[in-house]
Amino acid sequence: MNIYSGIYETNNAVKQGITTIGVFDSMHIGHQKLITDLVNKSKELNFDNYIVTFRLSPRKNSPLKVLNLDDKLKMLEELNVSNVILCDFDEHFSSITPEDFLTNLYRNYNIIKYYIGVDFRFGLSKLGSSKTIAEMGFEVFTEPTMLLKDRKVSTSEIKECIASGLIEDANNLLGRTFFIKGIVRKGKQLGRKIGFPTMNISNDELI
Repeated sequence: MNIYSGIYETNNAVKQGITTIGVFDSMHIGHQKLITDLVNKSKELNFDNYIVTFRLSPRKNSPLKVLNLDDKLKMLEELNVSNVILCDFDEHFSSITPEDFLTNLYRNYNIIKYYIGVDFRFGLSKLGSSKTIAEMGFEVFTEPTMLLKDRKVSTSEIKECIASGLIEDANNLLGRTFFIKGIVRKGKQLGRKIGFPTMNISNDELI
């Protein structure tokens, strides 16, 4: 899997490309379905497939992640993603218009088709949508929001489950067993005294 740094890098692509865009900060079952469909569509078209994603979550109101970057990239590779364009969501990036965003992906990566969720928005003030992509002359495929037992599958929903201790519910939405990684810190060692030894895991990035 090739990893590129931002939308201004170029890979001198000869082959045309299809991409999806998102934070993918939990890689839940909805993300997996979207990415699997993208990869299958790229094979059908004989296109290169790309994922445009971010090193850090742009969600300032909920900065804690479910996955760290290395685990997210590993899961993308396991889904047979060929190329990842890693962006930094900084002040400059947040000011890019949807049209400039699409133009740079075309100019630098030869991306001409998009596979996105039906509610996806992008660019300055989130003004970009599937309509914008079509108006720029690119083909766009949309995928409906996934529901599980009438529950919207989303990272925010998963974070709420984890914060509330509803790990089984989180696992159902993730499609895997929730895990965390971090440094084990020595605590007061009270658990072992009552027959429940525990580990205090420190990680300031993960929920």
